[in-house]
Amino acid sequence: MRALGDPLRIEIVRLIDEEGEILCTELYERLGLPNSTGSYHLRQLREAGITRARAIGPKRMTSLRREDLESRFPGLVDLVIHDS
Repeated sequence: MRALGDPLRIEIVRLIDEEGEILCTELYERLGLPNSTGSYHLRQLREAGITRARAIGPKRMTSLRREDLESRFPGLVDLVIHDS
């Protein structure tokens, strides 16, 4: 839950949820983040089990692990992205 305590990470989760799946570089551009900052925050979310990354050649697509989160913490994702 600590990973969701940061306002920027909540915004990242919100944007990923809206898109379903997004290129990491596109996410950084849309949020105006340097690659190093975006990479750090995505790593925090991935290590916390909130997101997953999928490789497409040298690029990475990021998506929420919504089903996993819903089974463990029903309603958490909606609460975080809609009430923050």
